[in-house]
Amino acid sequence: MCNYQQLHFDENTGYAIRCNKCKNIQVGLGNTILTLDTNAFIRFLEMLKMTASTIKEFPNNELKLIQISMPDFGFILLFSQKELLALIHMLDYADAELKYLLMMELFDFSDQA
Repeated sequence: MCNYQQLHFDENTGYAIRCNKCKNIQVGLGNTILTLDTNAFIRFLEMLKMTASTIKEFPNNELKLIQISMPDFGFILLFSQKELLALIHMLDYADAELKYLLMMELFDFSDQA
C-alpha cells in the first residue's frame, strides 16, 4: 500500500504527491489523476514547458485549445493557456521538492545516534 508524501498542493490547480515505497508520483488535476515514475514525471514537465514555449498569446487565455497527448496512456489532456501555465508552476514546485527528497535519500541518517 502506498504511503504518500506531498510534493505540492494548489487548491485551484491540483496536487503532486510521491509514494515513499514505490517512488511513483501522482499528479491530480481536475478530474484526472496521472501516476508517473520519476523519469516520466520529468519528461511530462519538460513536455508541458516545451508546449507552453511554442504557443502564442491567446486573446482569451481561458479557452481550452491546448492539447497534450499522453502517448504512454493513449489519451489527450486539454488545457487553456491559463491552466497550462498554472500546472507548470505547480509542477515546478513539486519538481524542486522531488529533487530535494532525492538528494536527501543519498544520505543515510539511520546510523546516527
